[in-house]
Amino acid sequence: MNDPVSVILDHLKVELELSEKLFLILQKEEKSLINNDLTQLESISTEKSQLVSDYLLTRDIRWKKLSSADIGLKEAEFEQWVISQKNEPLHNIWSKLNQVLTNSQQINRTNGLIIHQLSTKNQRAIAILLGQDDS
Repeated sequence: MNDPVSVILDHLKVELELSEKLFLILQKEEKSLINNDLTQLESISTEKSQLVSDYLLTRDIRWKKLSSADIGLKEAEFEQWVISQKNEPLHNIWSKLNQVLTNSQQINRTNGLIIHQLSTKNQRAIAILLGQDDS
């Protein structure tokens, strides 16, 4: 079970697990932002940073595993390689990983918009308190 497809399949399972954890953290972050729970946001931010770092490191390890199996691919070629493999579990996990990452990007974008709105609201409140806003 040391063929490259099996090795990559096992590795993608690890990536999927990390990406699912990240998605859950992003959902927690969204709830905390909506509830303006700064205490929880602090711990979520630390956990989110660690998960992103772990995911990026794990993704880099995928490339090392491919390279050590003499499969020299560029990042843009990986999906085509997956598709070219006649391995349904590999296709399924790759598809699920991409979906989780896409969902994570969307919720992260939404969280960024919420943060921007809260920041704007806080800046206006500070300006009013400092007498810098005539309204």
